[in-house]
Amino acid sequence: MVVDGLMISGLLAGGAPAWMVAGVAVAMVAPVPVAGLLLAVLAVWARTTSDRGVSPGDDEAIFLRGVAAELASGAGLRGALTAAGERVPALELGAVGRGLAAGVPIDEAAGALEQRLAINGRRVGAAVRLVAASGARAAAVFARLAEQAAGEADLARERAVASAQARLSAWVVAGAPLVAMALLAVSGRMGSLVGAGSIGWLILFVGFGLEAAGVATVVVMLRADGR
Repeated sequence: MVVDGLMISGLLAGGAPAWMVAGVAVAMVAPVPVAGLLLAVLAVWARTTSDRGVSPGDDEAIFLRGVAAELASGAGLRGALTAAGERVPALELGAVGRGLAAGVPIDEAAGALEQRLAINGRRVGAAVRLVAASGARAAAVFARLAEQAAGEADLARERAVASAQARLSAWVVAGAPLVAMALLAVSGRMGSLVGAGSIGWLILFVGFGLEAAGVATVVVMLRADGR
């Protein structure tokens, strides 16, 4: 206890922020819950800032580059779409390729691409129909679509990284009351509320309800941000 008091006094004398002094004091009183909170914060931070790998937008850009390359090398539209789809298994375009090889109408194949490509499907479907109907410069059309898809994927990735700190802060705000409740339970004060009868139970019910509503709000906000 003497060491704890000296540490708190040193922080105060050194002009440490109030939130830092309060955090150190809480950690001294209940180190286990605080350690759990820190681990949870680190886990969320690692998840929000880690490299998410290849996104659907990246896969679609690779597919479109493949289509452009096949067309530039002299392949027909059907063959180019089939070959490019085989190079990106994550998009699961095998059924589209088999349909093209079987001779399904190009409009039907374009519709299938619209459904399979979640981000650029409409543009790709329109481009397929345009090239098939007009014989436009197919390679240039798909190369341009690939550039647009890659640029949008980069922007989405940058937006996710930029908002990582905000998402972490939201989780901390939502989790802080849980830590406070854990401290009440460890210190035995929550038991005194239970022993207070109906009023104590009402306070606990309202508190847990507000905490649940706060966590739900944070989850909804983060999901909206992810979209």
